[in-house]
Amino acid sequence: NHKKISFSSSFGRKVELPNEYLDYLRDFEFISLRDGQFVNYLDDLGLKNVFYVLDPTMMIDENYWYKFASKKIDEKHYLLYYRLHHNDTLEQEAVKFAKEHKLKLIRISNSIDHVFLSGKTFSNIDPAMFLSLIKNADCVLSDSFHCTVFSILFRKKFITICPGETSPRITDLLNRYNLNSRYAINIGDFCLNSIFDDIDYVRVF
Repeated sequence: NHKKISFSSSFGRKVELPNEYLDYLRDFEFISLRDGQFVNYLDDLGLKNVFYVLDPTMMIDENYWYKFASKKIDEKHYLLYYRLHHNDTLEQEAVKFAKEHKLKLIRISNSIDHVFLSGKTFSNIDPAMFLSLIKNADCVLSDSFHCTVFSILFRKKFITICPGETSPRITDLLNRYNLNSRYAINIGDFCLNSIFDDIDYVRVF
C-alpha cells in the first residue's frame, strides 16, 4: 500500500510481459526508463506516467567520475577493447586494428582463456580500474552500454558494436546525443578507422 516508483529502469531487450507483470507495473505511480524505445511499448500496454530519462551515471557531475577514475595506468597509447558478447570477427578486427595503428591492445575480460590472446587482459577489476582504463585509452571499442556511456563522459574516440537484441538502449543513447555514426550492427560493415573521426563534444555536452 506504499507509493511505488521506478527510476531509470531498463528492459535491455524486447520481451513480452506476462499479465502478472503488467498487474504489478500498473501499481506503480511513476516509471522511468533508460530505454527510450520501450516508453511507447509500455504506453501501448496501458501503463501511464512512463518517461524516458538518462542513465543514472550521466546525472552525476562528470568531475566526480574523473576523480573516481584515479587508478594508475602504466600502459600508454592503447586501444581498450571490452566486449560482453562472443564475437570472433570483432576480436580479430580489434587485434588487426591495434597492430596497424601501433597501439597496444588492452582487453577487459573475465574469461580465463583470454589471458592467452594478443594484447594484455585485465580481469576481476574494480569499478575504479574499469573507469581508469577507459579514461586513459587512446580509443575504445566495445559492445557494452556502460563502456559507451563512460567513453562519452570521458570524451573518448570510440566505436560501439551493437549486440543484436540488447542494442536498443545503446542506440537510444547515441541517437539522443547525435552520435549515431559511432555505432554499427556488424563489424564487417564498418571501417574501424572511423574511430579516429573527431567528435564535437562541446556540442554533445
